[in-house]
Order: sequence, then C-alpha cells, then structure tokens
Amino acid sequence: MNRPVSLDGVLLSHAHLDHSGNTSFLDPEIPVSCSAMTAFVSQAIQDTGQADFEAEVCHTNEGEPVDGLLESARERRRRSFVFLDGIPYQEAALGFWNSIPSRTREPRLATIAESPDRIGTLPVRYFPVEYSIFGACAFGV
Repeated sequence: MNRPVSLDGVLLSHAHLDHSGNTSFLDPEIPVSCSAMTAFVSQAIQDTGQADFEAEVCHTNEGEPVDGLLESARERRRRSFVFLDGIPYQEAALGFWNSIPSRTREPRLATIAESPDRIGTLPVRYFPVEYSIFGACAFGV
C-alpha cells in the first residue's frame, strides 16, 4: 500500500547508483543535499548512460500518456539540489550543471542554496571522506 510521506530533504553520500538510484521515485521538489562533485558525477552517469528510470537522479523525464501508453515527456525537469561544499569553478560548473539533454526546450536552471546547518528540524554537518568515488561524504545528524 502506498502512502504519502513528507520529507524535508535527502542526504546523498556519494554517486554510486546503489545509493542514488531510486531518487527517481521521489518528488523532484524534495532537495538532495550532497557535495558538488557527487551531483556532477551523478549527472554525468545519467547523461551518458542508457535511459533508465532508476538512474534519473539529477533530472527527471516524467512520462506523458499518449494513446494509452506512457511516453517520455518532451521537457525534462531539474531536481532540487543543495551543494554542501559550494560550487568550484562556478561558471564552468554551472554551465555543465544546467545542461540537460532535451528534445525541445531549455531546462529549468538549477537553484543552488548555501550549505544548510539544518534539514527540517534536524541539525546536519557535512564531512568530506575518501572513498572509491570522488565527492563522497559522511553526515552527522
């Protein structure tokens, strides 16, 4: 049985799909907090991989019913992200981040907030860590 769940945000520790892969099941308005590198690697994986609903981490391609079948929408939607460590090389990084493969329209530009010290009512602290993928972090909640 499905029931609505209220979420203030998602903490994403790194870009491996076993951690980020089901983000596509969340409302795109729920912010994902992670390092800028984790967001960029997630987008690169999504943009260069095969079309797979479970890999739609950074932008969504919501389906539209056409003649009783679900077809890919013409406009992709950017998921809300919070870069916990700021944006390195801001101009080039935002150029990459705001590019979404699209058939007909320009993507909605990303809004990137400053690193929060709280998500909802919980205090959150971000810690970069070394791992098998760039941009990994740990969280203290």
